Amino acid sequence: MIGSRYILLISAATLALAMAAPSLALGEFNTSTGGDVTVISTADGTGKTAHQVIDAAGASLTCAGISVHGVIKGGHTTALTLNPTYTGTCTFVGQTATVEMRGCHYTLTSHGTFSVTSKSGQNCATEPMRFSVPSPACTITIGPQEGKHEATYKNIMPGSVNELTVELHVTGTKYTATGAGCPETGVKENGNYTTGNFILTAEQVGGGTMFGLSW
Repeated sequence: MIGSRYILLISAATLALAMAAPSLALGEFNTSTGGDVTVISTADGTGKTAHQVIDAAGASLTCAGISVHGVIKGGHTTALTLNPTYTGTCTFVGQTATVEMRGCHYTLTSHGTFSVTSKSGQNCATEPMRFSVPSPACTITIGPQEGKHEATYKNIMPGSVNELTVELHVTGTKYTATGAGCPETGVKENGNYTTGNFILTAEQVGGGTMFGLSW
């Protein structure tokens, strides 16, 4: 009788785990604290993986690096909004390029999607992300992009706390290219974010204490 009771208990526990499995598979971005944290980025090495490369209009925009900033409230989330700034020298068609996020930022989900979305109080559709060169002029604008399944994550622990490597390989981006300096012009959907690595760390809001961040 006691043995049967234990079997029933084990069976119930196994069933509970099985029912929970889909939500566990989805995953979350988790921190080692239950409070709000600031999420910041560092470069993924010093070589190719530190660069940011976006293919569009028959050429490649290459930036030396990227710096992103975001917030996780309550210690965990399934969607992480990041405000990026492209750093160092950016080049396109042999010229120094200007990159402006304008009304857009990036959203990553824990199940691997990457989107270009509107900043709070702004409209990415009417203020699209833009990169340009001056002479001969070429301007590329990138508006909202939803749910592209091309973000991967890797948990690392280079020091005393967990950090998270993000790798972006986004294809089929829609953009508009204008200007005589563009190798191709028009509205197209063949843009690719071919290299987009960075490492995310979490810290106390306002700076100071570092917290673990994992996926």
